[in-house]
This record gives sequence, C-alpha cells and structure tokens, in this order.
Amino acid sequence: MPHVPPRPLSLLPPDPRAPRLTAIPVSAIEADPDQPRTDFDPARVRVLRDSIARVGLIEPIVVEEAAEGGRYWVIAGEYRTRALRLGLTEQPDNPRFLEAPAVVFPPGGLSEPLRRAWQLVENLNRHDLTPGEVARGLRATRAALAVERAEADAWAWAWECLPDGYDPAAPPATREALLRAALADRGLDWPEPSWPDVLAFLGAELPAGTFGRIQRILGLSHAVLDRCDAMVLTKNAAAAVATVGGEGRQVALLDAADAAGDPSLVTPAAGLMAGDPALQAADAVAQVLAARRAAERARQGGAGCAAPGQIPLPRPPCPPEMFTRLTDLLGEAAEIVEMYRLDAYQTGSVRLWAERIAAVGDDIHAR
Repeated sequence: MPHVPPRPLSLLPPDPRAPRLTAIPVSAIEADPDQPRTDFDPARVRVLRDSIARVGLIEPIVVEEAAEGGRYWVIAGEYRTRALRLGLTEQPDNPRFLEAPAVVFPPGGLSEPLRRAWQLVENLNRHDLTPGEVARGLRATRAALAVERAEADAWAWAWECLPDGYDPAAPPATREALLRAALADRGLDWPEPSWPDVLAFLGAELPAGTFGRIQRILGLSHAVLDRCDAMVLTKNAAAAVATVGGEGRQVALLDAADAAGDPSLVTPAAGLMAGDPALQAADAVAQVLAARRAAERARQGGAGCAAPGQIPLPRPPCPPEMFTRLTDLLGEAAEIVEMYRLDAYQTGSVRLWAERIAAVGDDIHAR
C-alpha cells in the first residue's frame, strides 16, 4: 500500500500569536517583576531542585518571549524556574538543568488580563500565598480587565476621543490614565469589573466563606497589607483585621499584637474591636492575654475547674458571615481528616481542638 501523508489539520498558516510547546535554555529565563508572589520558601525550592535532578521537569513553565528575542519572561512557574536556576548553578553538567519544557507565548501574544490570570490562578487556592500577594494579584487582574474593557468602549467611538499616538502596548497604568480621561470626556463611566467578574475570568470557583475572606482582604490598604505580610499573618487573620473599621484602628491592632510578640493575638482581638468600636487596640490585646492566662491557670488547676479570679473574655455576637466562615472551615477540616492518615502527634492535636470546640458547646448549653 502506498504511503499516504497525513492530511494537514488546516491549510491556513499557523497563528503567529499562538503559544508553542518547546524546550528553552534555563539561562535565558528571566523572572517577571510583576509576579504577584514575592515570598518563596527556599526549602521548597531545594526539594523541587532534587526532584528535577532525578526525573527532570515534568510540568512545563509558561513564558513570554522578549521582544528582542532570545530571552523569556516567566508568567507561571516561578518556583520551578528558581529550582532550575539553583540546579544549573550547583550541577552545571546535569542535562536536566540545561533546558526546560515551556509553553512559549510570542512577544505581545498575551493580553494583560490573561497574563495576570496565568500568574494568579496557579496560586490563588494555595494556603501559602500571603494576604498581600492575593490582594495585589487580584487588583492587578481587575485593573487589566478594566483597561481592556475601556479600550473596547473607545473602539466603539473609533478612537476619536483618544490623543494622537495612543499606544495599546504601553504599560497598563499609562493606558488607564489616558483611557479614564478619554471616557470621562465622552461622559462614559469607567468599566470597573466586579470582584465576582474577576474571579469568573480567572476560572476560580471559591466557597462562599473563602470568597468573603478575600473580599475583606481586598478592602485593606496597601500599608496594612504590607504589615500583615511582615507579621506573617494568615489570610484568615488578615480578613479579621479588615473587620476592624478604619485604617488607623487596624494599624493600632497590628502594632499592639506586634508589641506583645504574638501574631496569634490579632484574630481574637479583632473580634473584640469589631464588636465594640470604642475599644482600643491595646485594651483588646490585653483582654485576650488576660483571658489566655486565666485559661492556662484553669488547665493547671484541673480540667473543668475555673481558676480563682478567672477573667472571662467578652465575646460579641457572631455575625452571619463569620458563622459561614466557621462552617466552611469545619467542613474543610473534616475533609482533610477523612482524606489523610494522621500520625500520633497530629491525631492528638486534632483531639485537643475537638475537645475545645466541644467545651464551647457545653458552655452554651449550660447557659
């Protein structure tokens, strides 16, 4: 039977803007300065380096080729890139560190919203992303989407309202300033996407409690978010800070917890301040510390026995959104316990928390 060559899928030439899967030199890969993640765990990088040294990089990174050619900007896969660079430095003769499989977008082949989506969606559901990284990434994605929508609105006016020389490839902040002025001259509103729209664009389906926490974090100022990251607060703790009205009170709370040397004071103290707008941050932290000391004395004096002079921690009513968050967290905890086998230490820790929650229920029942 004569050989029949495979029929081409299309007679059209390939789209020059389409990405391609190929291998690129590790030495030619550059970090993206706009990457939302700014904190990288060196231990995790080393573990990934060891894995690549043994079996190679299995999951390709995503990059955009620089306009001058021969260099590549990382869009998704910063951890993998750092592990490859470390391996190349330490094991320059290992062929697994010379090249990396990559999905390569040509210069200008990726819109700004899609770039932000690639950078953020890989990390959005990970627990190790800091509150500031989450907020900065989502805000950048929202701004890029707004600019894209504004350009579409400007196209509807045949660009008549834009100044000569408007460059669609200019930095997003430059384009946003020009587009805002142009649309305002036409009496058009700035097309700001809603946060649900942004998450839908990212393809992120988040539980209601998680979405509520992220919305609260997005309400924090850059200064407060930077403080939260510096204190290594969790997203839950940062969301608790957001329930305290006013940036000044939020900063005072972080200052008080930092002065006490215990970031875990933030969440309970924030609950007290949210329930009592007149309560000062230092007093809220002092109340939490006093209640913890009293509880510790009670434990030392015997289970279930209140210590003399015990100071009860005043607790405000639980808001509906916080109750939703509680049920979401309990559901996630139940899934983890059912999914994994816990060792003796982990089992003991879970049992202690279960007993603590049960004790709260007994206290409510007694009242």
